[in-house]
Parts: sequence; C-alpha cells; structure tokens
Amino acid sequence: QEERIINQGHDQAKGTPNLENKLQKMKTATDASHHIQNAMLCHTQLASLRNESLLLKILTPEQTALFLEYMKKNKERIRSIMDRKLRSGAPRGDNIEASMGANNAESESTLGEVCRQLEDMRLHLENMNG
Repeated sequence: QEERIINQGHDQAKGTPNLENKLQKMKTATDASHHIQNAMLCHTQLASLRNESLLLKILTPEQTALFLEYMKKNKERIRSIMDRKLRSGAPRGDNIEASMGANNAESESTLGEVCRQLEDMRLHLENMNG
C-alpha cells in the first residue's frame, strides 16, 4: 500500500505542468526567506551592540565597570527575561518600563533598575573599601 501511494504521488508530480519552474520558484522563495532571516539577525545584533556602546558612553568609568560586572553575573537571567519579552511580544522602546507596570517582577530588567543596582553595588564596594 505504501508503494502504491508513493507511485501515485510520483505520477501526479510527473503530470504537473511546469513542475521544474514551480520547484525553482519554491527554492528561490526559500532562499530569499533564509536571507531575510539572516539579515534580521545581523540587524538585531548590530542594534544591540549600538545600544550597548551608547549606554557605556553615558556611564562614568566606575558605572561602566559595575554595569559590565552586573551583566557578567546576570547574563543568563537577563537573556531569559529578554527571551520571555520577545516571545510575549512585549512593546519595545523607551516606554517599556511603563508598559511592564510598577509591580511586575520583571521590572528589575529596566534601565532605571539596572542603574539603581549599579549604584547599590558602588556603595557596597565603597563601604567594603572604606
């Protein structure tokens, strides 16, 4: 029965007009889709790097060191929060903190919260050293 179904499908494919042309169009569409996907990934990475460099330019050297330390310690946590946001279709942009709500547990990932944590780390380091 499997062989009969395979042969039947093969016969139908042979009888399809312009089969080669249709297959070529499908391949072209698939290739274009892959190229667009790669372009979007590259664009996203470049935007992320640009945003990170802009953030590091506005921080003092001490804040930058604390921020990088924070990022290193919380890399997986930050990644999982961002993955959840991307999957949920959360809004992007400057107003993301407001869209998340003040009581939301994920508000720890906002720029204001990161800056607060950086300042807390700085004060903690100052207390330890001094």
